[in-house]
Amino acid sequence: MFEIERERQKRIASATFRISERVYHALQKEAEKQDTSLNTLVNQVFDAHVSDRIFLERLDFLRVNKLTFRRILEGTSDQALKEAGESSGRETVRTVTLARGGEMTLEGLLETVCELSEFGGCMRYSEIKSNGKGVVVLTHDLGPKWSIFIGSFMGAVFKLIGCEPEITSDDDCVVVEINSAMEESRHAKDELTPRKREVP
Repeated sequence: MFEIERERQKRIASATFRISERVYHALQKEAEKQDTSLNTLVNQVFDAHVSDRIFLERLDFLRVNKLTFRRILEGTSDQALKEAGESSGRETVRTVTLARGGEMTLEGLLETVCELSEFGGCMRYSEIKSNGKGVVVLTHDLGPKWSIFIGSFMGAVFKLIGCEPEITSDDDCVVVEINSAMEESRHAKDELTPRKREVP
């Protein structure tokens, strides 16, 4: 088993900005704290701002404190979570995919799921290869109730393109196995481009 590294192909643009000395020093300290370059940190800040604006303003996303969210989950029935996951996977992923100009393909949908996980911070997205099959792994620390939601969510996402992958879960992880037929279709249509998905 090994992890597939995927990196979004990005074009680089050069620009010059004037910022206050206070902000500059604060960014320097944060870059040192994260053990990264100032350029990388600034790019992440800009990217986060653009993403926040798209998701928050256009799609009415809401960020909630984790403890509060856990309590909401604990007070919700398993059936309600399954129904909510299915509805969110079907409607939200389709809307976001089309809103960002993506295509309703396996790769387009997985890209959306990855972006939602990065933005929301409610799960960590990764892809691995296991026995020649592609596997999507979604980890989190919100307990079994959240795994129920994610499992239903991912099932609905794949139904958008007429697929039914094998989905398994435990208290802090949901695993989606992409069968060989789906993999062949994905590669035949050139829907997969090697890239690294950055996950928080």
